[in-house]
Amino acid sequence: MQTCNAQGTEWGKCDCPRPKITTEPERPQVSIVSAEDLGPADPKTNPDSKIVKVTYDRSGSMRGEATLVDSKGRRFTARADSNADPLAQRQSHTFIVPNDASELRLATGPDDKGKPIGELKAVEAAERFKQRMIRERK
Repeated sequence: MQTCNAQGTEWGKCDCPRPKITTEPERPQVSIVSAEDLGPADPKTNPDSKIVKVTYDRSGSMRGEATLVDSKGRRFTARADSNADPLAQRQSHTFIVPNDASELRLATGPDDKGKPIGELKAVEAAERFKQRMIRERK
């Protein structure tokens, strides 16, 4: 910004404000598409757990892996999926969570408190069987 000198006879020194530099990356915006209860997990390895599948759309880059957080503050990481595209806008992850987990939220980074995933939709037995067969083949 340029201003006049004290006498008003000529232009004074030009002062430009410094550009605002932010080092914090943009937080991704997440919109939950669906949250499904796929039924009990493996009775041998996880007898008191269920499988939850969360599908969401995102914009921006993730700063960590997607996790589910419950009302007790426990964090659950997604099961590995070699067919997943980490750059896709629509993401779908499956999680093994305890049966007592409630008020689940999807967090997209280590310091993210999470976005509520809402009501879990119970999936019909035939679809649960299909999903289990797909998981076992991987």
